[in-house]
Amino acid sequence: MTITLEVIAAHNLTAEEYERIREILGREPNLVELGIFSVMWSEHCSYKSSRVHLKRLPTTGERVIVPFLRASGVGRLSGLIVSHDDNDHSGGLRSVLRDVPAGWLLHGMPADSPLLAGAPDARHCVRGQRWSWNRSSCSCRM
Repeated sequence: MTITLEVIAAHNLTAEEYERIREILGREPNLVELGIFSVMWSEHCSYKSSRVHLKRLPTTGERVIVPFLRASGVGRLSGLIVSHDDNDHSGGLRSVLRDVPAGWLLHGMPADSPLLAGAPDARHCVRGQRWSWNRSSCSCRM
């Protein structure tokens, strides 16, 4: 699919943000990558308005995620997606699961990972699965 101005606008991105995505990737993004940037940079995720402030904070561990959610007024999560158990992806998972109720956890971690202890409705990502939300979609390629 060709990325047009209409597709960019449908992802709630500006032309300037699209150019920034091209710079980051060093090439044209595909539709999935565009969707990922759209979600990451959406106001729903607060990235556009908070990235200036977040640069001053530590970036891993439980001192970041739960306080950020609380300060943002988030008291419950519909669900969590954690790609794998490296600290940069799952470092705050235990504290989030302990302190912020979540409906489900979709993960790419080993089934015996201690991080899954007490996880609500933990489901392993299966190759070929697809999800859509906020006009963006993802799929599992593992």
